[in-house]
Amino acid sequence: MELLYGALMILNDLENKIWNKESHKNKKLGKHIEECKELTLHFLDFYGLHKYRELAELLCYYHDLGKLKDDWNVGKKKNPPHSPHSVYILLNKNEEGGYPFLGFFVFRHHGILSVIESEEIRRAINEVPKAERKEIKNKMESLGDEIVKIVNELSFEEKINLVDTFGLFKLADILSASNLTNYRLSKPNKN
Repeated sequence: MELLYGALMILNDLENKIWNKESHKNKKLGKHIEECKELTLHFLDFYGLHKYRELAELLCYYHDLGKLKDDWNVGKKKNPPHSPHSVYILLNKNEEGGYPFLGFFVFRHHGILSVIESEEIRRAINEVPKAERKEIKNKMESLGDEIVKIVNELSFEEKINLVDTFGLFKLADILSASNLTNYRLSKPNKN
C-alpha cells in the first residue's frame, strides 16, 4: 500500500501535464490512465489475479508518461518512441519497489516480452537527457540482467500469472485507446 501511496504522491507532481496533454485522439493522458486502470483491475478480478492489482495500477500509471515529452504530440504522423522516456520517468522516481518487472513491462507495452537487446538499450538511451544517459544505461542493463535472474527463480504458476497480468493490461490499454471502455468480461452461458 505504501508503494501505491508513493505513486499517488508522484501523480501530484505531474497532474497538470497529465490532464492537459492528449495521449490519444480526443483523450487526455489522465483519462487514459484511469480507463486503463479500471479495465485492468476488472480483468484481474475476473480471473482472480488480485495479488497483481498494485503492479497493474503502477503499470497503468507509468506506461504512457513518455508521451509528456514536448516533441510527442497526438496530432503528429510520426512521434518518437515514448516507452523509453516512460521507463526513464519510472527509474528516476525509483518506483519499481517490489516489482522488478515494472520497468520491463513499461518498456515492452507495445511489443512482445523478450530480453532487451543492447541495440534497444542504445536507442532508448538516446531518448533521455544527455546528462543522465550513462546512469539510465546502467539501470537498463542491470534491469535486463535482474529480470533473467528473477524469472529463473519464479515458479511456473507465477510466470504464467505475470504474463497474464501483462496481457490483461495490454488489452485494457488497447480498449481505452479505442474508446471501448464499456467492455466487460462475463462468465459464458452454460446452456
